[in-house]
Amino acid sequence: MFVSGSQDRTVRVWDLRSRGCVNRLQPPSVHTASRGSPVASLAVEPSGRLLVSGHEDSSCVLYDLRGDRVIQAFRPHDGDVRSVRFSPHAFYLLTAGYDNRLVLSDLQGDLTMPLPSVVVAQHQDKVITGRWHPYEFSFLSTGADKTCTLWALPPV
Repeated sequence: MFVSGSQDRTVRVWDLRSRGCVNRLQPPSVHTASRGSPVASLAVEPSGRLLVSGHEDSSCVLYDLRGDRVIQAFRPHDGDVRSVRFSPHAFYLLTAGYDNRLVLSDLQGDLTMPLPSVVVAQHQDKVITGRWHPYEFSFLSTGADKTCTLWALPPV
């Protein structure tokens, strides 16, 4: 299985064995006047149960892939969400946005409730991407400010 996101505002789930799209997800909008927004980033958590999509309207959508349903849509940023990544054990979600911020959301509680979130880092210009270190509680980010920074988070 792999997933793709598109400018047509959809998320598609593909099966490599059948060589076709097995599911087409239309993300809900967190804006009442909008009908969704182009998908800028996607991530599937390590067990394959959860999918998150980041959108150009500053929203993220969390899906339950096994239950084939939207868990929730939320807005961690004030600009485009350009990067979404689950931590290696999927306890946290790291999002990066064009509002210059990197936001950490806690996934350890009831995922249908608002996710506890905190701004953990900031660039001088748009954040392009954020990537978790595979073993440490740290991440790397790149920005339009022409910097690449390794951020170490305090142990939890």
